[in-house]
Amino acid sequence: MINVQRLAILLLSAWVLLATAGCTLLNPTTNLLIEAGHNLNPDSDDQPASVVVRVFELADDEAFLSSDFFR
Repeated sequence: MINVQRLAILLLSAWVLLATAGCTLLNPTTNLLIEAGHNLNPDSDDQPASVVVRVFELADDEAFLSSDFFR
């Protein structure tokens, strides 16, 4: 009878460990390094002008991959 209880506890413990393995609380980060050249976006005096860079986090890449950006 004790072996059955030990087996049940072992199986329950293994199930709990496996069930919680997929529940991660990690917040993945991405580091970006953007370097611009000295001649980027020149104005009328050939001086570099400001550039706005926007970075978006996609919830799903399906719409992005199916978009036509060269219309």
